[in-house]
Amino acid sequence: MNKKLAIFITMMLSSPLIAKEQEQLISAQKAMKLVEAYNPDDEYRYTKTVYSHYGQYGEEPPSFHIIYPKNSTSAGYYAVHTVTGEILHGITEPELLLYDGFPKISEDEVYEIGRQIFGADVTICAEVEKIGERLYYHLSTDQADIILRDDAVEFNANLYLNNHKLEPVEISTAGYVFPNSHKCYLEEWQLDGLTVEQLRIARNEIYARHGRTFHSKELQDYFNARYWYNGTVDCDCFDEQTLNEIERANISLIQKWEQMGGFSLPKLTQDEITQLAQSLLSSEEVRSCVLGSLAGYSYYEFISAIDPAVKVIIREDGALFDAGDKLGGLSSLKPLIVT
Repeated sequence: MNKKLAIFITMMLSSPLIAKEQEQLISAQKAMKLVEAYNPDDEYRYTKTVYSHYGQYGEEPPSFHIIYPKNSTSAGYYAVHTVTGEILHGITEPELLLYDGFPKISEDEVYEIGRQIFGADVTICAEVEKIGERLYYHLSTDQADIILRDDAVEFNANLYLNNHKLEPVEISTAGYVFPNSHKCYLEEWQLDGLTVEQLRIARNEIYARHGRTFHSKELQDYFNARYWYNGTVDCDCFDEQTLNEIERANISLIQKWEQMGGFSLPKLTQDEITQLAQSLLSSEEVRSCVLGSLAGYSYYEFISAIDPAVKVIIREDGALFDAGDKLGGLSSLKPLIVT
């Protein structure tokens, strides 16, 4: 399902890249004043602060104060960058806002990201195309491919460059095993394929969201590297009552699977995955791209070259998922029941 990107007009000059883990410099009150100064002929209502689903690979996605014009007949919100104060107008879907103010990266940095995604020992082929003032790098291996813009924003390789219908890849799941485990009950199928170590991280990230620290140096180092983590509560002083009902239930479920020893499902070869997709889509001609990796397993989307509406998501172990709705990220994909 193609996402409709928010259309926006940049009202101020873009600013330098947001530093990782940098705190908000623009308060909600300041954001209101900026918008009121920009257009004093309207009244405004502050709604919320949101993170964009899209951003630079490996970095915290940008966040925006969303402000609604009460009297204006024009469509859309004002979005104020929480660090730079840059104002974007005409925002209809704030979470789908593709920020265009990131600084450009070098070609060497593009390839370094490619090695992080595909592996250091994999041969990466690249095609470069210029669209407007931006360069797009189509990086590919014998197993998967991605598109990286010259500011480290990743795009879906299924929507190829020559028709310019580019769709950014969500990074809302960056740094999480289960991004919604604080507000959505986990189901057993979501734990399918996770090793004991992956289950351990999934369980402890629930505590990490509340700022809990860890005795284990391995765990502490892992969460220190996550952009969203702020360890302020000593592990010996953490109050379990801080957890909500959903979090406690998810911890209990994960612990049960840990005690069972976890799972390590066999992975299919790329040829086997492609053959499975061809069979499911009833087409010898299919296009594919890697959507990302979750708990040690890569996810691939396959689209029929004959009918782009026919598509499926296949995990490395052969598990099938519905490709109709990817908005919630990999952890929210629904299993596909083949009858």
